[in-house]
Amino acid sequence: QDAAQTLKAGNVHVLLNNAGIVRGKKFWEHDNVRDTELTVKINTLGPMYIAKEFLPSMMKSNEECRMVNIASAAGLNPNPGMSVYCASKAAALTWSESVRIELEKEGVSNLKVTTVCPGYINTGMFDGVKAPLMTPILTPETVTDEVWEAMKWGKPLMLMPWTIHLSMMARGFLPPKAFDFLAGEIFGVYSTMDSFKGRSTQAAKS
Repeated sequence: QDAAQTLKAGNVHVLLNNAGIVRGKKFWEHDNVRDTELTVKINTLGPMYIAKEFLPSMMKSNEECRMVNIASAAGLNPNPGMSVYCASKAAALTWSESVRIELEKEGVSNLKVTTVCPGYINTGMFDGVKAPLMTPILTPETVTDEVWEAMKWGKPLMLMPWTIHLSMMARGFLPPKAFDFLAGEIFGVYSTMDSFKGRSTQAAKS
């Protein structure tokens, strides 16, 4: 809130919510406070709290404004080894999309919301993961360039890479067990976290 008060002295045109943490554990291995609560606070509540501070002034602005919320492809589909992360990003996704629609219903035309759902990105956060079939691990540069273009045009929802679109459609029409076979046995999604290492302790502190 202190930072928000300082920034409110000027005009905020672009708000980017990109903080996130992940715990590569089975659900029952999570500590309620150190893992589950912290993940939800950072991945879900953080963007909400930040948006709450800045949206009112952005909504009243006479200039074009943008809010970009980085969710995750993990918020669209289940994945063992990251259950709490999936839940936190699913919440971030549906919150972001709901806010976009609320703004549209209120007739706020200057402020556009873009929700981004990328697959794995090579930032160190997901070191050790195995890429699913036909789904490359993305580079930060590629994601940045594409998100920037989507933000400028006010694109509502961005899924990347293209296989995330396929996964979303398949989950919509396939029975759960059929989707599990496709995602788990064919594309290998359900084993991507088996060799997860994440950032080293030293890297995480830097």
